[in-house]
Amino acid sequence: DFSAVGRKIDGDFDERQLALACDRPEAIQQTVAAWFKYARERRMIGFTVNISHAKHLAEAFQAAGVPADYVDGSTKNPTKIYQKLADGEILTLFSCMKLVEGFDCPAVSAVILDRPTMSKALHFQTIGRGLRLCNEIEKRDAVIIDRAGNLWRHGTVEEIRPFDLKSNSEPAPEVEVPKKICPVEQGGCGNLL
Repeated sequence: DFSAVGRKIDGDFDERQLALACDRPEAIQQTVAAWFKYARERRMIGFTVNISHAKHLAEAFQAAGVPADYVDGSTKNPTKIYQKLADGEILTLFSCMKLVEGFDCPAVSAVILDRPTMSKALHFQTIGRGLRLCNEIEKRDAVIIDRAGNLWRHGTVEEIRPFDLKSNSEPAPEVEVPKKICPVEQGGCGNLL
């Protein structure tokens, strides 16, 4: 319940208040438990409220015996850490915004949302990080663990709808969302995506 968390001028949640709500030992332990329950042994990235939250989550996973790390804007050569995730040397990687754009690790098959947001675009961008095919590990699916209420707030990937940029808020007329068949010849499942 984030109803008591204030909003910034841009309409998203106040980061300081979110940190108080999310970066708490009991909430962090619930995140660790959720990974063990729903995504154990999967390579996972997690989106956090701030750098401190990312660091605390990485430390909690390490304490639970799970190889973990975090990246932020000051991380020197994050590509090495990304490669460790791709190679399975670490299983969980956390960041508040560093992994949202420009990060591509198809071996990631779990995403944990520990950062509530009012931004639909940010929501879909974060879950999209786990939706790439990866033949090397025979990836057939991805697990999205929502500890932030973002799926409830914004919907699932199947619910993406185009928006009219002129009005900036009103949905465009309903159109058929493009779908494709998961390519079997590339190791996919053959299902409609």
